[in-house]
Amino acid sequence: MEMCCERAREFYQRAIDMFYDSQSVIVIEDSDITDITDITLPSAGAPMQEDPDASVVILDESGTAEPEAVATPSIPAPSLTLSLKLICWNIQGLEERHLKERTLAAINVLQEESPDIIFLQEVIPSIHALMAEHLCSTYHIFPGRRSGYFASMLLKKAEFQVQSVLMEPFPGSRMLRNLIIAKARFHSRNMKFMTSHIESMAANTAERHSQLSTTFEHMRNADEEISIFGADTNAKDFEIDGLRGEMTGIHDVWEALGSTPETRFTWDMSQNDNLGFRGPRIRYDRLFYHQKEECLRPIELRLIGKGRLPCGMFISDHWGLMTKFNLRETASVT
Repeated sequence: MEMCCERAREFYQRAIDMFYDSQSVIVIEDSDITDITDITLPSAGAPMQEDPDASVVILDESGTAEPEAVATPSIPAPSLTLSLKLICWNIQGLEERHLKERTLAAINVLQEESPDIIFLQEVIPSIHALMAEHLCSTYHIFPGRRSGYFASMLLKKAEFQVQSVLMEPFPGSRMLRNLIIAKARFHSRNMKFMTSHIESMAANTAERHSQLSTTFEHMRNADEEISIFGADTNAKDFEIDGLRGEMTGIHDVWEALGSTPETRFTWDMSQNDNLGFRGPRIRYDRLFYHQKEECLRPIELRLIGKGRLPCGMFISDHWGLMTKFNLRETASVT
């Protein structure tokens, strides 16, 4: 155990040094995380080291289990259908009012829903600490930064063999936005998951377009059989429509399920008064998927976080997106 602890510390320092020295992307490969078993994340309320330019991957406390040997298939068997559940949610971490109550309520929702994948936006260090305390036994946790506010990705340990995690900065971002890219194996399928908090504000339309264009390019050119991207895109419908030419083979989950009005608006100021005003209704939060063959199909989409808390607020000014997919895999027997 002492050797594992020492290697964990060395790896963590190397990740930090890579960022400070090169300002480039940081990649964790499976060889780095296989035997790291004792990285301790901060407890709730513990301060995290502040550095406005840091973008460092922090692994959960148990790392990734050693991959088991897989028998070479010899006889094809009928296809199996698996279920894959995902939540994407901007949790309004920059709003200080009743932050801990709202964060604990969000954690409670995540625990009750028990998704396989979680994409979060507007996470801050104190929220990350609470998430780590309550969820790190179940999920690998990959925050996009360790200061300021950032996106975060959580993958269920029991379901995924994580192969690599990359934090790719958007070079034109004025808000230090980046793209978290995780490659993982889910049963027989190699998959790529991506999340981000895309550049906001009307003045940054061009940069928002660039960030989404970069992400869609990742999806189109992926080596993996399936790519899934979920984010607070900060994009209005006309902005996404302007990118349709770059979305060949990329599907919007809401559209694929029939564009139902009940699940359209994720930032709905006609119902949500966290910001203290009424009016706009916008579909900022979106989920996209790309596949090399027809094996993934969304079967459900609903909005979460719509219950008012005892403090009088909602968990966030955004409703969360919960979606379920059916995934077909070809099983084999020896």
